[in-house]
Amino acid sequence: MKILIAEPKDFSDKALDYLGKKFEIDLAENLSQEEFEDALFHYDIIWFRLKYNVLKLTEEQKLRCKYIVCPVTGVNHISEKFIKQHNIKLISLKGETTFLKEITPTAELAIFLAISVMRNSVVSIEDVKNGNWDRDKFRGNELKDKKIGIIGFGRLGEMTAKLFSAFGCEIIVFDPNKDSLNYTTFEHKENIADVFKICDVISIHVDLNPTTTKLIDQNLLRLCKGSYLINTSRGEVLNEKEVINAIELGNLKGFAADVIENEAINYKESELFQYAINTDKNIILTPHIGGNTYESFEKTEMFVANKLIKQIKQDGRTL
Repeated sequence: MKILIAEPKDFSDKALDYLGKKFEIDLAENLSQEEFEDALFHYDIIWFRLKYNVLKLTEEQKLRCKYIVCPVTGVNHISEKFIKQHNIKLISLKGETTFLKEITPTAELAIFLAISVMRNSVVSIEDVKNGNWDRDKFRGNELKDKKIGIIGFGRLGEMTAKLFSAFGCEIIVFDPNKDSLNYTTFEHKENIADVFKICDVISIHVDLNPTTTKLIDQNLLRLCKGSYLINTSRGEVLNEKEVINAIELGNLKGFAADVIENEAINYKESELFQYAINTDKNIILTPHIGGNTYESFEKTEMFVANKLIKQIKQDGRTL
């Protein structure tokens, strides 16, 4: 079988060697979106991360591709309707709870973003690079004894809560799925509004689905009294225009995110992206680097490679 790895940069050598013993591999760096879509006609397996999307495709012709491999948990950049229409199997990390307990970088990044935005780290570093040394200009806030709201208490929410707890924070949890809270020792709220009313820092960790799309809106943000909002979930769980308004009004003292709305198609269409590059307000954006570490790449690439091979064998296909 023939496989295209569409984002080979920093691909694990161990995983590449393993796959090379099973498949005929092509590596393609910097394909255009159009070239990526054309590859569906020429390869049995397409492997990519987050650079490309399978959202707007309506191709009616018969495709060669039978497997899409995407070693991430959030696959909202891949059309479920399209892959069902063409009988394509999607191999991803979604739902792989046991394995993902070993993957920590997104939770680590959430802590980094919180500290960075609370301590004015980014702007202070830039100020020093400009030749200044003004400590009073960048006085910030510390994490210790702060009330931390964790919205979504799945794998990453729980992991992030424990990391915040190590800083001496008071953790308050809300999860739309109440069953997720059955075993937590942290304080939890039945109403999400109660978290926004009392927390100094609010960190978002919900899955993107119809019930969480635009979950964080003005009705919640107006309850904040100079809070910090952190989002490492998906950009679409926020109403970006209303987040910007909350920053302008002072309801949010700072905002940091690793994700923005519409990033899979055109990140420049995001209102938060445009706001961040044109304002001097306390806002930090990172380009979806949550899981982007060498260690996590090797672990996840080996895991999904084995998952792919298992699926191919179950389907009765010849490797």
